[in-house]
Amino acid sequence: MKISIHQSLVKPLFIAGVERELAIALIFLCLMLWVAGKDLISLCLAIVIWIAGTAAGRALNKKEEYWLKIYLRHIKYQAFYPAGER
Repeated sequence: MKISIHQSLVKPLFIAGVERELAIALIFLCLMLWVAGKDLISLCLAIVIWIAGTAAGRALNKKEEYWLKIYLRHIKYQAFYPAGER
């Protein structure tokens, strides 16, 4: 018996080629920067951060689609686990 799994259940959701969580964080960061500065320099800086973050996210997504989840799980691990009994 063959069971087919729809592609949307296993494929990650991207916004502008970047994982959804990272894209939302970038948008929020850039909007905060622009609103806090309220001038042309802060707008230009927000645009540069958005373009650089999106480009970096796309480049990393080409290597591994789940890189953000893998990295977030990685930083939760301890640097050293001592040997011992349970």
